[in-house]
This record gives sequence, structure tokens and C-alpha cells, in this order.
Amino acid sequence: LILQTLIRNTALYVLCVTGWGLALVGLARLSGPERRALIFSGVISVLVFAHPAPWPYNLIMAIPFLGLWSTALPRFVRKGPAAVSALFAGVVAVVLVISFARNAHYLDHDNRFQNETVRLAETLLGPDDAYFDGTGMVVTRQQAGSRWRGQVVSWDRLGIGRILADARRGNLDHIEAVFAGSPKVWILSYRTAALDSVLEPYLRNSYVPISSNVLISGVKLVPGDETVFHNRWKGSYRLYRADGRPASTPLIVEGKPTTGGIALGTGRHSLRFEEGQAPLFLLPADIPVPFTIPRRHEQRVLFDRVYTF
Repeated sequence: LILQTLIRNTALYVLCVTGWGLALVGLARLSGPERRALIFSGVISVLVFAHPAPWPYNLIMAIPFLGLWSTALPRFVRKGPAAVSALFAGVVAVVLVISFARNAHYLDHDNRFQNETVRLAETLLGPDDAYFDGTGMVVTRQQAGSRWRGQVVSWDRLGIGRILADARRGNLDHIEAVFAGSPKVWILSYRTAALDSVLEPYLRNSYVPISSNVLISGVKLVPGDETVFHNRWKGSYRLYRADGRPASTPLIVEGKPTTGGIALGTGRHSLRFEEGQAPLFLLPADIPVPFTIPRRHEQRVLFDRVYTF
């Protein structure tokens, strides 16, 4: 990411760093506050770019302080011959035009879908319910199993690599810790997609897609077939139709018929219903929003082309 930001913003970094260098050369002529700002700008920039995890939200910490010195080079050039000053102004103008033309496509991007996904997940979660997405998008709710062996494990590239390496050795401790936290809701993104092969056995017969990227605790039931529901969220459940309407069909749980809501603890439960032709869905009884079950679960890209513009 350091190389990427330097390549894509070369002109601006050259302008700022050169300006900082010119100010350093004239250090004796600076006032006390200017000297402190100059030293701080250099120190914070070195620390930011030397950081072992240079994510964009780390890199931007250096930009405001380096930007303080972006006018030093133009002022220096302006003191020279008029031809040099005019050439410099022309180069700067060309660079700005190219930059704006290159970045115009950003205007087509917004975070509407991300916000809708987060709002839906938050609505489905009670104050004490946990969810999981590997990145912590729903800031008002607790992620399940966010700590493992006393450390917070992020599902970034390095974290995902460690989890996959452990899984190949048969060590699924981190995945088990997540599900031990009883996530009621899963949000799917490129981070969870990277672990599809590991997560699929845990999500199957435990979660149902309630939108393209949001899964909720539950299971699909086919008339006459016995289904084993591996419940990972303790709570009250009831049957729903695919269009989101509650169903009054009797549900047979462990051989015992019941109608309406039923409290289920975590673990495996044998479920069946006999009436009707269409499948039904056992989901939490407190779903507060209108919904439909997608006919085909096609995950959308929640964060499109992250870090690849």
C-alpha cells in the first residue's frame, strides 16, 4: 500500500516532501512554532510509513502534516527566473488536470449498499445479540468471538492467511471461537468470502439468507423431510414463508408437534413439517422488518475493488 500511494500520488508527495526539505534547509530562519511543526511533520511521517501495517487509515495521518509544506516549493520557484516560474505553473496545471480526469470515476461510487446492509443487520439484532462479519461494521453491536487466545484477531489478509493455514493443519480454534459466541447474524463480504471453504460447513443448516449479504440464524425445511438444524443462537423461533409471512403450520421438533413460537437452545435439533407444498423457514420469531428469502443466494460485492483503484 505504501508503494501504491506513492505511485498514484507522486506529484503531491514530491511537492510536499520537497517543500519540507526546503523548510529544513532554512531551519534557522523559522520561528519557534514553525520549527516544532517541521520536526513533528518529519517524525510523524517516518513513523506512519515505517508502521508494519500501513493501512490507508494510517497513511492519511501523515498527509495533513506534510501538506503544511506544499507551498514552500512554489514560493522557492517564484523567486527564480520568470520562465522557470511559468514552466513550473504549467507543469502543476497539467498534473492537476490529469489527476482530476483520472479520479472523476470516484463520483460514481457511494456507500449506499453498505449502509443498507449495516442498517438491516442492526435491525435484526437485539441489544445483547452478537453478529459477525470479520471487520466490525455494526458498531452498536458486539461481534461474536472477536477475541481468540487473548488477542483480537482481524480478518485482514494476514489474519485470513493464518486461519487458512491453521485450518489446513486441522486447527479450527478461531472459527470455533466465533461460533461459540452465538452470532445471530452474519454479514458476508470479501473477507468472509476468502474463508468460504472453511465457513460453509458451519453456515450450512444454521443460517438463512435474508438479503444478498445478510444471513440470519435459521434453516430451510422441505415438506415431509426431516432436517437437522444446528442452532448457534439461543432464542425463540417460528416458521415463515419465503415471502416473510409467518406460517401457522405445525412444526415437529424432536418428534413433538408445536405451533407458533418455540424456544430453542444451541445445538442440533431434528425438525419436520408435513403440510403444504412449498418449503418453510425456521427463523427468529422477532424479525421486525419485511423480508423475502432470495430464491438463489447470490452474494453482492459489499466493498467493490477495495484498494485497487
